[in-house]
Amino acid sequence: GLLYVDSVGFNGQPECYYFENPTDPEQCQKKPYCLDNPYPMLLVNIGSGLAQAAGLKELCFSSLGGGTFLGLCCLLTGCETFEEALEMAAKGDSTNVDKLVKDIYGGDYERFGLQGSAVASRY
Repeated sequence: GLLYVDSVGFNGQPECYYFENPTDPEQCQKKPYCLDNPYPMLLVNIGSGLAQAAGLKELCFSSLGGGTFLGLCCLLTGCETFEEALEMAAKGDSTNVDKLVKDIYGGDYERFGLQGSAVASRY
């Protein structure tokens, strides 16, 4: 589905992109990502939860998008911007909220070779 979406674009704009020089605000630029040889790749999608493009069938739908994420962050932490929420998240430890294998089985799950520190469910 991803390669098809990239091939048709949206309103003439590429659907997949990356940020060149992301840590330098003066040099940071949004660039189209070429999917001719995409692997390895980390695919991240945070948005309104629904996008429509002429001729595309709905591949998946999520009502959880960027607005939901930011709203929850503001309510739970008192932050005011998306950037502030990301800064706070970077300082946190996801194992404090994720459910780990050891939370379910009390340690490693040897039958399937899973370490207790493996994430079973991400929150």
